[in-house]
Amino acid sequence: MRTLRSGLSVILVLFASLTASAEVIQPRQEPQLRLETEGHTALVRGISVTPDGKLLITGSADKTARLWSLPTGRLVRVIRPPIGGGVFGQVDAVAIAPDGKTIALAGDARCEFDAALCQFIDLYNSSDGTLRKRLGPFRAIVYELAFSPDGNRLAAAAGKQGLFIWENPLGEQPQLATAADAAYSAVFNSTGTQLATGAADGAVTLYGTNLSERVRRSQGRSGATFAKLAFSPDGGTLAVGYESMSKIDLYRVPDLFRTHEVDTSFSHRDLTNVAFSADGLFLYAGGNYDVAGYRHPVVRWTQAGRGAPQQVMEGPNGAITELAGLPRGGFAFASSDGSIGAYSATNEPVFYRDAGVPNMSLKISNLFVIAPDGKAVRFGLKFGDVDPVNFDAASLLLKTQATAPADYIQADTKSLDVGDWSNGIPTLNGKKLLASDREHSRTLAIAPDHKRFYLSTIWSLYGFSDTGAVLWNHDTDSPVHGLNLSADGTLLIAAVADGTLRWYRAATGELLLSLFVYVPDRRWIAWTPSGYYAASPGGESLIGWHVNGKSWTAPTDFFPAALFREKFYRPDIVRLVLQTLDEAKAVSTANEAAKRKDDDATLPAVVEIMADPRGLEATGPELSLKYRLRSPSGRPVTRLELRVDGQLVQPRAMQEIDETLTLDSDLTMTVPLPPRDASISLTAFIQDQPSATVSVPVHWTGETQSGPKPKLYALLVGVSNYDEPQLKLNYAAKDAMDMDAALKRQKGRFFDDVQTVLLLDDKADEDEIEIQLTRLRKAVGPNDYALVFMAGHGVTDAQGGFHFLPANASLAEDELAARSLDGIIIRNMLRTMQGKVLFFMDACNAGNGVGNDQSLADMTGFANEFALSNGVVMYASSTGRQFSYENAQWNNGAFTKSLIATLDDAKAFGADGRLSIFELAEELSTRVSDLTNGLQTPVMTKSAAIPVFYLASAP
Repeated sequence: MRTLRSGLSVILVLFASLTASAEVIQPRQEPQLRLETEGHTALVRGISVTPDGKLLITGSADKTARLWSLPTGRLVRVIRPPIGGGVFGQVDAVAIAPDGKTIALAGDARCEFDAALCQFIDLYNSSDGTLRKRLGPFRAIVYELAFSPDGNRLAAAAGKQGLFIWENPLGEQPQLATAADAAYSAVFNSTGTQLATGAADGAVTLYGTNLSERVRRSQGRSGATFAKLAFSPDGGTLAVGYESMSKIDLYRVPDLFRTHEVDTSFSHRDLTNVAFSADGLFLYAGGNYDVAGYRHPVVRWTQAGRGAPQQVMEGPNGAITELAGLPRGGFAFASSDGSIGAYSATNEPVFYRDAGVPNMSLKISNLFVIAPDGKAVRFGLKFGDVDPVNFDAASLLLKTQATAPADYIQADTKSLDVGDWSNGIPTLNGKKLLASDREHSRTLAIAPDHKRFYLSTIWSLYGFSDTGAVLWNHDTDSPVHGLNLSADGTLLIAAVADGTLRWYRAATGELLLSLFVYVPDRRWIAWTPSGYYAASPGGESLIGWHVNGKSWTAPTDFFPAALFREKFYRPDIVRLVLQTLDEAKAVSTANEAAKRKDDDATLPAVVEIMADPRGLEATGPELSLKYRLRSPSGRPVTRLELRVDGQLVQPRAMQEIDETLTLDSDLTMTVPLPPRDASISLTAFIQDQPSATVSVPVHWTGETQSGPKPKLYALLVGVSNYDEPQLKLNYAAKDAMDMDAALKRQKGRFFDDVQTVLLLDDKADEDEIEIQLTRLRKAVGPNDYALVFMAGHGVTDAQGGFHFLPANASLAEDELAARSLDGIIIRNMLRTMQGKVLFFMDACNAGNGVGNDQSLADMTGFANEFALSNGVVMYASSTGRQFSYENAQWNNGAFTKSLIATLDDAKAFGADGRLSIFELAEELSTRVSDLTNGLQTPVMTKSAAIPVFYLASAP
């Protein structure tokens, strides 16, 4: 059985390890932790757009290729080639066939054991991401790929090895031809009758329909390197940009006579990447050219490059790495910081996907400071200390930190005679420290006792003694831009270019903890090398496990960390690891305290929807949907849930799948649809273990219909008076009553009818709450709303499970389970309801009393449970282990006060007079923070399968 195990590295135990040899080589089999932000997190090296302008493929050094739908910018699919350490698996070049059905990928090291012997170009189905064919192996590194306009040829610019072209690349026996001229870029003209390549010296070669027919080769420009090319739409002009200079030339086709030098006098840096507009009127370019030292705009020229330059957009932080013209005008771009986007012919943004990765550049001196114990770090989410935040690994709290606390310390870089450590060849007392002059140092930190110091180079981290002896050396996979040491010298903290902060044991260089903050919304996750993690609400989606297939052609899988929450969500381990300085010891200590066993985590099922990546269209009430099921663990898949717009569809949603049903086969189901645009989602289960949910949009082209207003069914629970006097609250029962009144005011506004059940104080025992949840599930139909509101105490048990405390609750460790409402029961009840489901949890902390000092309710863990519950939108009154406050001035709890105030405030509803789930979340965040002076932070979590919907109308 395929499982994930704990230890200093998480390993895959299904397969026996094989000894690498020239005859039998397999992809690396142990699961590998990867960042996942639904965008690229590293340099994007290739883009390609279909002729209809509806699909965009991007390939990145982050070891993924991503297929996007235009103009919406919806992420359609992530393609993950086999990966390993270092650069193995990075995507260097991509191309999409004109019909959008095939995606070609090439990487600079597709085989870990001998990159020179096993370069491949992989061809994938865009409809389901499966590998169709491998071209190769061959001895070359591919810099650019291009399909001919008819899709019958695939060209690969392979550097010094020249140009490779496959005729009928998807056929049984593709015909391969090569050209002797070196090629670092390649582009077809719009008719496919000519192909141009750029060389390392800036020379351009033009080929005819027959590859062996070289039409012309230009001399090249003196001092130019790595020419990038673009044909004008009529094929009469070839634009050439260079990597080494700001020049752009226009060549006449077919004689390659240089007819014009584009005006680039405004730039001292290159504008390598060039593209023409669809009508041929504009030339676009971008590269390392920057504005104010950090923004990299795209520039366009009128008269097809002969007119005046104009800056089109402010640009990303990273250099422009690729450009492609769009058929309806405008362009798509990619950058070195992972950002991608598209602009229209009128210079309006079509979509923009920011990388969202913290900029770790210039994390030095007072711009990168830490608490004396090394557990808290103040750093800028942007360049230097711009947009500063503070992360405290002891309290697991991320907050804005405008100024550093007075006791925070910066790295010592002066107490030893270490020279040229900043972007130079480092020395100690004048003697070189590193064997190779090519390995330049980036940053330095000296230990408080001056007996050790630490240096980073572009890919490595070193520990040295004060005599210059290497104590340890570890690869970092990404450059380190900042180092600092705790006051006692035990913890080494690194700011890494991939956007992570990393804590190391200074004595050995052992990695202890990593942190990633997603800049746009400040979700975060901190994890140990084995994958034990703590996260903010929604933050656990930011990492996951990449699992290579058993062979080079077998499918790879990616499993979000949330799928293994039961095993790996361990804030207790994360807190301990910086104390013990040993992950294994932190795990054993935490397990002993929690009385937990560290069981294996078994891989879940995989479900794939096979659909046109442009999306599906429907004209009637039903749609035939193709899908495929796999079970990497070998266990039978036991059921499949179907949801439309996040709502459970019956009876098919709970259909049992015969265990004898052959997996890895194309299957079909009939999906009932509403008369509007919708999203279809599938989740496969092995017993109660869910897969990652997959979704596809459906565009409704049939006749529109308007239905009646929905009905609201609500269960409201409020417990102020507990059997145990120390648990007494003042306003929880009143909160439920006030919420009941607020909901009834929506009758006739947003809802046709509002039916509520109130359970207050002694009426709210665990049995009655479960009974009413069951009745609610039976009452709610597909077009209705279900709302559950609970106000009272919450607690987390020693095993990390959340419990809502009814009136008869007991905090005695041996009685808690029997006299409380388990959060798992609440989740399972809600996730199987039809209609739109809203859950509000206003849980004050019960405090200590369950046998450990972590019994304060972990609302983050509980809220994240609902992110996988597909149909449930949850609003929690607080995050982490914060208290939820109540006050006589408010006559309510802060959360309920803010919730009711929002529902009764017409200004909160916006111009359309309706309140969306996101508008409510924003209002709650602002109002609760204002009431509590920032001490309480409400959160919303939901599955990505749930689209935006409305829940109230303005008074």
